[in-house]
Amino acid sequence: MKIQWSLILALVFALITAVFAVINVDPVQVNLLFGSVSLPLILLILGSTLLGGIIVGAFGIYRGYRLQREVKGLHAKLVHIQEATGYVFPETEKPERGKKKAASHEAEAETEAESAEEESPTQS
Repeated sequence: MKIQWSLILALVFALITAVFAVINVDPVQVNLLFGSVSLPLILLILGSTLLGGIIVGAFGIYRGYRLQREVKGLHAKLVHIQEATGYVFPETEKPERGKKKAASHEAEAETEAESAEEESPTQS
């Protein structure tokens, strides 16, 4: 859901930027360190937006890489601790939905009842 909202907001921002750029098509003088250039304002707006997107994307990729590396390091520590202590995580059941869940519980109850009958000594 979060990704969908991010995508919608990005599209709205892109639409607003495109409309703003199309309205401003007059040439402007851009002063650089080594000289000046005359560019249409639409190119300057779109170029600045693109450059900003590339910078934000690069920071996002770097952050993801750093977090991935941290996860691998923590996983290696966990494996080392488990080997040193002999600890094993208990198995957890995955939650089931709807009728399957009810049928599963009924089948488990029957199996437990049968195993209890087999284990208890019979009296004659």
